[in-house]
Amino acid sequence: MSVRAWVSRATGLPTFHLDGANAADTVTAPGGRVLTHTTPIFSDPLAPPSTPTTYQVGATTVTLTRVGVEHGLTTIDGRTQAAVTWIGDDPRTYDPRAGVLDTPARRGPATRYATAPASVEGTLELLSYTGESEKIEQILNDRHPLIALHGHGRCQIPGCDVPAIRLLAVTKATSKRTGRRDRVRRDWSIDYREIPVDEQPVPDLTTPAVTWGEAQARYRTWGSVGSYLKCARAITGMPQ
Repeated sequence: MSVRAWVSRATGLPTFHLDGANAADTVTAPGGRVLTHTTPIFSDPLAPPSTPTTYQVGATTVTLTRVGVEHGLTTIDGRTQAAVTWIGDDPRTYDPRAGVLDTPARRGPATRYATAPASVEGTLELLSYTGESEKIEQILNDRHPLIALHGHGRCQIPGCDVPAIRLLAVTKATSKRTGRRDRVRRDWSIDYREIPVDEQPVPDLTTPAVTWGEAQARYRTWGSVGSYLKCARAITGMPQ
C-alpha cells in the first residue's frame, strides 16, 4: 500500500501522495468531485474548513480535516489565507437565461431558455483587520479565482445555508475604513460570479503540496534541497 494522506502543516490542506501500485488511483471528494493532479504529491484547496472530509482513494477511504482559517478568503492554491468576519445577508442573483418576446397575437410573451442557467452572482460583505486586509489585497491582485471559506463549525446560525466552500471570479471589490478607533478595520464589498466546481470539464483544482520556491526558501541553495520527497516530509509533515 503506497497511499499516504495527511493534513499539511504548511497549508492546513488535506494532502495525498500516490506512489507505486497506487500511482494511478483516482481521489474523489464528497459529491463526486475528482481531484485531478499533475504531481504525485498534491493538496485539496477546496476542502471545507473544520469539517471531517472523507475521500475515496482507489479502493480505500481516508478522512481528513482541513485546519487553519475557518471564515476567510484564499488564493486558488490555498497558500495565501485571509481571516475575515462575514457580515450582511449573503445576497445572490439567479439568472435562468430566459429570452422573453412579446408577440402581437398573444397577451403573454413567448419564451426561450438557454441550455443551462447562469451561475450565481452575488456580493460578499465582510470585515477585516490590518494584516488580513493586506492579505485580501494580495488575493485580489493575484487576478485568479479565489475561494471563500465559511466554517460551519464556527457559524452561530443553526442550519446555515451559506456554502462552506465557494470558488468565485471577482468582478469588483471596494473597501473603506470603519469608524472604529482602537484598531484599523476595513469594511469590504466584493462582487462575484460563482464558478461551479462540479461542471464538466472539471478544472484542475488541486495544488502541489510543496513548490520549488518554498523548498529553496527553506534550504537556501538548490544543492541542499535533496529531493522533492525530502521537501514534502520537512515542509508538510508527510509521514514516512
